[in-house]
Amino acid sequence: MLLLCALIVGSSSVWADDYELYSGTITEGDYVIYYSGKTLKNTISSNRFTYGTATPSENVITNPSADVIWHIEADGDYWTIYNASVEKYAAGNGTANKGALIASVTDYAKWTVTEKETSTYEFVNKGNTANKVNANLRNNGTNGWACYSSSTGGPLRLYKKVEDAGVVTTVAINTTGITHTNKYYGTNAGTLTATVTYGSPAAAVPGAAVTWSSSNTSVATVGENTGIVTLVAEGKTTITASYAGKKDEYKSSYKEYELTVTNENPNAITLWSEDFSSYSKDGVPSGGTYSYVCNDGGSDTKIYEEVYAGGTSPELLVGKTSGYFQATIPLENIKGDLQLKYITNAKSLTISTSTEGVNISGAASFNTLGEHTVTFTGVTTDMTSITIKFTPSGDNVRLDNIVLKGSKVVPITPAHAKITYVTPYKMDFSDIEGLKAYVATDADGNGVQMTRVETAVPENTPLLLIGTKDTEYQVPVVLSATAPATNYLVKGDGTTVFDGTTPDYILYSDGKFYQIGSGTVATNKAYLHLDSAPARALDIVFDDETTGIDATLVNSEKVNSDVYDLQGRKVAQPTKGLYIVNGKKVIIK
Repeated sequence: MLLLCALIVGSSSVWADDYELYSGTITEGDYVIYYSGKTLKNTISSNRFTYGTATPSENVITNPSADVIWHIEADGDYWTIYNASVEKYAAGNGTANKGALIASVTDYAKWTVTEKETSTYEFVNKGNTANKVNANLRNNGTNGWACYSSSTGGPLRLYKKVEDAGVVTTVAINTTGITHTNKYYGTNAGTLTATVTYGSPAAAVPGAAVTWSSSNTSVATVGENTGIVTLVAEGKTTITASYAGKKDEYKSSYKEYELTVTNENPNAITLWSEDFSSYSKDGVPSGGTYSYVCNDGGSDTKIYEEVYAGGTSPELLVGKTSGYFQATIPLENIKGDLQLKYITNAKSLTISTSTEGVNISGAASFNTLGEHTVTFTGVTTDMTSITIKFTPSGDNVRLDNIVLKGSKVVPITPAHAKITYVTPYKMDFSDIEGLKAYVATDADGNGVQMTRVETAVPENTPLLLIGTKDTEYQVPVVLSATAPATNYLVKGDGTTVFDGTTPDYILYSDGKFYQIGSGTVATNKAYLHLDSAPARALDIVFDDETTGIDATLVNSEKVNSDVYDLQGRKVAQPTKGLYIVNGKKVIIK
């Protein structure tokens, strides 16, 4: 008899996974391996598998944890035992009374499976035969599971997952907008969404919803029902979207997504990079863009053509006795934390800064071989430089592969006015409070339609900006951007002379574009270029000030079909506004 459990969430049913006592010839599937109240678990302690506990009810184990679920699959004349949570196979290790978890299939991961009496099975390891060990998978009840001899424990029972009735379903995860790398102190990395489909061509499962889980909540958590991902610390985690299925109609399914979190801004630019490759043996780095200072230079702080820090030759020897290495890095419109990475040998080196207002978050001293990270906080856009000092606490400290990164912003002050602007860098206007950016996507009759920029745009993109505050906006510079599909705004070149004969328009203070009569357009400004000149002055219509959805801009005299308002009522004589014509939204001027 199968026990069926249901949890009601809203109007959908969530069905439990049942594992039923199995008998007969073994077949591929998911199993719980059981002996005397203990279940084989996916961890090793003292060379033995640990165990969970289970109490079958009427020969059924309900909802076992993932760490005791094993997929048994044929491999030639043998079987493998695989746990998906750790992505490892249950194996022997060639020694009596010991077991192992391994990532690939070897002889130690292969087993013969023989059915015994009363629904029990004996697992014998192929890889242990060379050591003349009768290596049966056993649980001795005290020390856990391992390849014990036949005198320990006894034949095992198998509980196999009961296959859901109904059609097969597929879960797909949409990761758009999720950032893999971020400053992780409790920050929101975005929202995951998922769809559940069946059949071919794929159709949506009616009313299907997924639940979300994270395999490593110390790296990132995910809202069980919302899919909102919150970053916690560096590392990797597997986020799973699970569909529970609907009894006798749709099978359960799931999809996994691997998230990698680093404490690094993905749009940070490199402010300083130094691997000392431009210096020769016994050279002393000094002067230049970064105003290097080597105390005890030439004696205790100098270049060595050796590899102790783990990079490539040459490296810098930093002050065998009382020296130090110092650099002053120029800053221009840099805001937020700076991240310094470098490598050293296993000697103690301390990082400090004398720049007023800047502090170090976390550790500043390391004495281990390899790469280290130091974070500087308190950096503001009015700072012109930062001074960083590397001071050894002992002899023979080697330093190499220095990289300093930070976030660049561009200050813009449009106040309450509309202005045209040309981006000097790849810039992200999508989430700046009080500042909106637009491109010109359509023009007809007396008007031009402006569409809100929702993504980062490439350098030299001409825009129309509107500020709603009397403040300086700081727009972040990014490393990747997408050009708008359509933009009638053109970057000025400062040299082209307009004489009023071309369909080119410039923005005036009254919020309209007027045909350019004479003069030039500066390189940091933009103008509107059309295929023809419909009028001397063009009003501006903004998509997000109507419905937030693009609409075609037309003159009322050009409408030759029935016109409806947004409530579906037919309009005999439309005035200016937003309407439905031939099933499409139009802005009538």
